[in-house]
Amino acid sequence: MIISLAFNAALYKELKGDILTEAANVPKLKQIIALVSSAIYVVAATYFAGLASTNIAYGLAFKGIAIPVREPLNIGIVLAFYWLFLKYQRNLVNNPMPIGGLKAVFFGVGTTIILLSATWFGLWQIRALTNFTPSPIDQQAAIGVIFGFVFVFIHGLSEQWLLQKIGQQLFAQFYGKWVGILSAGAMFAILQALQGYATPIYIVNSVVFGVLMAIMAAKFGILAAAAAHGFWTWAEVIYLPAAFDFHLSAGLFSGQRQDSYSSLIFTLVAAALCLILGFAKNFNYKTKHDEIKH
Repeated sequence: MIISLAFNAALYKELKGDILTEAANVPKLKQIIALVSSAIYVVAATYFAGLASTNIAYGLAFKGIAIPVREPLNIGIVLAFYWLFLKYQRNLVNNPMPIGGLKAVFFGVGTTIILLSATWFGLWQIRALTNFTPSPIDQQAAIGVIFGFVFVFIHGLSEQWLLQKIGQQLFAQFYGKWVGILSAGAMFAILQALQGYATPIYIVNSVVFGVLMAIMAAKFGILAAAAAHGFWTWAEVIYLPAAFDFHLSAGLFSGQRQDSYSSLIFTLVAAALCLILGFAKNFNYKTKHDEIKH
């Protein structure tokens, strides 16, 4: 992370004015080095924040201090890395991506509901989903499931903040909206692979889902991506396993795991949503690069 900040300094020194008027005079190689090193910083910082907060939370739990500190620590460390980047590379981050509001949250959740519903319906249609029956949940578990969404939303925000606020917007500023979106998808896939989602189908689905969240962030703000990520994690990791007994048969379209994220149907549905949302008009986030006539 320190090395990536040092690489960015080369571009930072040459961008003393507006990024529009100065960026064109910076050699392409120097631009690429700065952008790639920024991507490395974003992924490494986000991964470190998750790892450090997890280790601290486990350490406290081992000592008998059972308090939910993992996600607050996670977002706190992420924001510290964001502040550090802006402190030394503020000139690189112009035209900031909007954060969004309740509309962004509802859009992110709603889009993810469509994604998961269509994916699980597809798994049922190909008869890969069997024994899908409700499972009784006691009151204490139900409370945990409900309040779990708050923490996974913070988790989603922690992982998307640097990806969108630094990674996506920097690539978009230099090379346009779509390069920014695709770069955010690639960075998300690398982050997911570092966290264990490293099989080919997981990598493909991480890229597609990352692109989908980047499109949502570009349309409604970063909270749309955070809500989509958080709701997906909550539904797949917390709610479905707690509320239902089910079994997924292994196969080409259903994948090899007991989750929809390893299925080819997830790929197809997420890609379809990318196309639908991607070609819809009225992107709220317009970079200065896209406003220039080349």
